Amino acid sequence: MVIDRPDRPDFVKVVDFGIARSMDAEPGRHTAAGALIGTPAYMSPEQAAGDPTIDTRSDIFSLAVMVFHMLSGKIPFADKAKTPIEQLVQRATMRESLGRGTLRAYGNITPEIEAVLLKALDPDRKRRQQTAGEFGRELEKAAAAA
Repeated sequence: MVIDRPDRPDFVKVVDFGIARSMDAEPGRHTAAGALIGTPAYMSPEQAAGDPTIDTRSDIFSLAVMVFHMLSGKIPFADKAKTPIEQLVQRATMRESLGRGTLRAYGNITPEIEAVLLKALDPDRKRRQQTAGEFGRELEKAAAAA
Protein backbone atom coordinates (compact mmCIF):
# COMPACT_ATOMS: atom_id res chain seq x y z
CA MET A 1 0.00 0.00 0.00
CA VAL A 2 1.11 3.54 -0.63
CA ILE A 3 0.28 5.76 2.32
CA ASP A 4 0.78 9.45 3.05
CA ARG A 5 3.06 10.30 5.95
CA PRO A 6 3.86 13.86 6.91
CA ASP A 7 7.59 13.16 6.71
CA ARG A 8 7.54 10.78 3.71
CA PRO A 9 4.99 11.23 0.93
CA ASP A 10 4.16 8.10 -1.06
CA PHE A 11 5.47 5.81 1.69
CA VAL A 12 5.21 2.16 0.61
CA LYS A 13 4.05 -0.23 3.31
CA VAL A 14 3.95 -4.00 2.83
CA VAL A 15 0.83 -5.21 4.60
CA ASP A 16 0.34 -8.77 3.44
CA PHE A 17 2.60 -11.52 2.13
CA GLY A 18 -0.40 -13.71 1.29
CA ILE A 19 -0.17 -15.85 4.42
CA ALA A 20 0.19 -15.24 8.10
CA ARG A 21 1.16 -17.38 11.05
CA SER A 22 0.78 -16.68 14.73
CA MET A 23 4.21 -16.45 16.33
CA ASP A 24 2.96 -18.21 19.48
CA ALA A 25 0.94 -20.94 17.76
CA GLU A 26 2.16 -24.48 18.11
CA PRO A 27 3.68 -25.86 14.88
CA GLY A 28 1.07 -27.62 12.77
CA ARG A 29 -1.82 -26.46 14.94
CA HIS A 30 -3.62 -24.43 12.27
CA THR A 31 -2.39 -26.20 9.15
CA ALA A 32 -2.25 -29.89 8.35
CA ALA A 33 1.16 -31.46 8.91
CA GLY A 34 3.32 -31.12 5.82
CA ALA A 35 1.02 -28.57 4.18
CA LEU A 36 2.71 -25.77 2.25
CA ILE A 37 1.01 -22.43 1.87
CA GLY A 38 2.38 -19.66 -0.29
CA THR A 39 3.60 -18.81 -3.77
CA PRO A 40 6.57 -21.04 -4.68
CA ALA A 41 8.39 -18.30 -6.64
CA TYR A 42 8.58 -16.21 -3.44
CA MET A 43 9.24 -18.99 -0.92
CA SER A 44 12.43 -19.31 1.06
CA PRO A 45 14.27 -22.63 0.86
CA GLU A 46 13.22 -23.54 4.40
CA GLN A 47 9.56 -22.75 3.69
CA ALA A 48 9.59 -24.77 0.46
CA ALA A 49 11.18 -27.69 2.33
CA GLY A 50 8.38 -27.61 4.91
CA ASP A 51 10.63 -26.65 7.84
CA PRO A 52 8.35 -26.02 10.84
CA THR A 53 10.88 -23.62 12.39
CA ILE A 54 10.65 -20.87 9.76
CA ASP A 55 10.95 -17.38 11.17
CA THR A 56 11.42 -13.74 10.15
CA ARG A 57 14.39 -14.66 7.98
CA SER A 58 12.04 -16.56 5.68
CA ASP A 59 10.02 -13.36 5.24
CA ILE A 60 13.24 -11.46 4.49
CA PHE A 61 13.99 -13.92 1.66
CA SER A 62 10.46 -13.46 0.27
CA LEU A 63 10.69 -9.68 0.58
CA ALA A 64 14.01 -9.72 -1.31
CA VAL A 65 12.33 -11.66 -4.14
CA MET A 66 9.56 -9.05 -4.16
CA VAL A 67 12.00 -6.10 -4.18
CA PHE A 68 14.00 -7.67 -7.00
CA HIS A 69 10.78 -8.31 -8.95
CA MET A 70 9.69 -4.68 -8.45
CA LEU A 71 13.05 -3.32 -9.63
CA SER A 72 13.69 -5.63 -12.57
CA GLY A 73 10.31 -6.99 -13.63
CA LYS A 74 11.79 -10.48 -13.25
CA ILE A 75 11.71 -13.13 -10.54
CA PRO A 76 15.12 -14.42 -9.46
CA PHE A 77 15.76 -18.08 -10.23
CA ALA A 78 13.11 -18.03 -13.01
CA ASP A 79 15.71 -19.30 -15.45
CA LYS A 80 16.14 -22.39 -13.26
CA ALA A 81 12.45 -23.17 -12.69
CA LYS A 82 9.40 -22.10 -14.70
CA THR A 83 6.39 -23.94 -13.27
CA PRO A 84 5.23 -23.70 -9.62
CA ILE A 85 6.27 -27.32 -9.00
CA GLU A 86 9.73 -26.71 -10.50
CA GLN A 87 10.02 -23.54 -8.39
CA LEU A 88 9.08 -25.44 -5.24
CA VAL A 89 11.63 -28.19 -5.91
CA GLN A 90 14.33 -25.66 -6.88
CA ARG A 91 13.76 -23.71 -3.70
CA ALA A 92 13.52 -26.74 -1.39
CA THR A 93 16.83 -28.08 -2.72
CA MET A 94 18.61 -24.73 -3.02
CA ARG A 95 22.09 -24.93 -1.49
CA GLU A 96 24.25 -22.49 -3.48
CA SER A 97 24.16 -18.71 -3.20
CA LEU A 98 23.69 -16.65 -6.33
CA GLY A 99 26.91 -15.19 -7.66
CA ARG A 100 27.73 -11.50 -7.92
CA GLY A 101 26.42 -10.02 -11.13
CA THR A 102 23.59 -12.55 -11.38
CA LEU A 103 20.87 -10.09 -10.38
CA ARG A 104 22.44 -7.13 -12.20
CA ALA A 105 22.28 -9.14 -15.42
CA TYR A 106 18.51 -8.62 -15.31
CA GLY A 107 18.95 -4.82 -15.28
CA ASN A 108 17.98 -1.92 -12.99
CA ILE A 109 20.01 -3.29 -10.09
CA THR A 110 23.07 -1.42 -8.82
CA PRO A 111 26.00 -3.33 -7.29
CA GLU A 112 25.07 -1.93 -3.85
CA ILE A 113 21.44 -3.07 -4.05
CA GLU A 114 22.51 -6.39 -5.52
CA ALA A 115 24.79 -7.03 -2.51
CA VAL A 116 21.89 -6.47 -0.09
CA LEU A 117 19.54 -8.69 -2.11
CA LEU A 118 22.13 -11.45 -2.53
CA LYS A 119 22.57 -11.55 1.25
CA ALA A 120 18.79 -11.71 1.76
CA LEU A 121 18.48 -14.46 -0.87
CA ASP A 122 21.17 -16.66 0.67
CA PRO A 123 19.89 -20.24 1.04
CA ASP A 124 21.40 -20.35 4.54
CA ARG A 125 19.17 -18.19 6.74
CA LYS A 126 22.03 -17.68 9.21
CA ARG A 127 23.84 -15.61 6.55
CA ARG A 128 20.80 -13.43 5.73
CA GLN A 129 19.88 -10.21 7.48
CA GLN A 130 18.50 -11.32 10.83
CA THR A 131 15.70 -8.76 11.13
CA ALA A 132 13.44 -6.82 8.79
CA GLY A 133 14.89 -3.62 10.25
CA GLU A 134 18.41 -4.70 9.33
CA PHE A 135 17.27 -5.55 5.79
CA GLY A 136 15.50 -2.18 5.48
CA ARG A 137 18.48 -0.19 6.72
CA GLU A 138 20.87 -2.00 4.37
CA LEU A 139 18.52 -1.53 1.41
CA GLU A 140 18.01 2.17 2.21
CA LYS A 141 21.77 2.74 2.46
CA ALA A 142 22.35 0.87 -0.82
CA ALA A 143 19.63 2.91 -2.57
CA ALA A 144 21.18 6.16 -1.32
CA ALA A 145 24.56 5.10 -2.71
CA ALA A 146 23.08 4.49 -6.15
